[in-house]
Amino acid sequence: MRRYGPMVVVAVVMTGSALGAQTATTPAQRPTTASPPATAKPPQPPPALPASKPVAVPQPQPFPADARIGLIDMGKVLNGSRLGQAGQQVLKAASDKWTQTLQSLAGRVQNLQQAYQAGLGTLSASAVATRKGDLDKAQLELQYQQGERDADLQQISQRLSDDFGSQVDPIVSALQTERKIWLIFDLSDMESLTVVAAHPGLDLSAEVIRRLDAK
Repeated sequence: MRRYGPMVVVAVVMTGSALGAQTATTPAQRPTTASPPATAKPPQPPPALPASKPVAVPQPQPFPADARIGLIDMGKVLNGSRLGQAGQQVLKAASDKWTQTLQSLAGRVQNLQQAYQAGLGTLSASAVATRKGDLDKAQLELQYQQGERDADLQQISQRLSDDFGSQVDPIVSALQTERKIWLIFDLSDMESLTVVAAHPGLDLSAEVIRRLDAK
């Protein structure tokens, strides 16, 4: 069975949470002289994932009777089918939940950073060391949870992709048999291969969406 790539561009999800990345990766250094508390800005929310919008599905053009090559745009099928839209909503909900978690952790790191800076030059060495230890632990926890988020969203995306492929593959196979097609190209995964011109009836994307929604 053909395997499809992740349902949504996971890189968007993975880079969507710039939640105190600098705070997490740059431990605070104790200066040799006391310095005033750093003025910290509140954590900025990551750019939200755009909500999936229904894509208008054009009416299928008649497939040329003598054609032996077909075209399918799996990106169009993903965005235009109810199955694909539902999967994207599942992934977005998981991403939003992780965003809230990481924002909370980033806020805690920022508060501990402020407390550490405020104690320099005013607290005892042991008290400052305690605050520094708490800050280091919070930074490590934020980094760990960022990795957990990436792995979780990748796993969800792959599971949804596998389900999508398991339902689309039989439709593609049926179309190939019914219309006696020798070869079917996926327009969303052609890399350097470009279709310069094609009869509109060769595009079977709308027919795949219609059959998928009819299940």
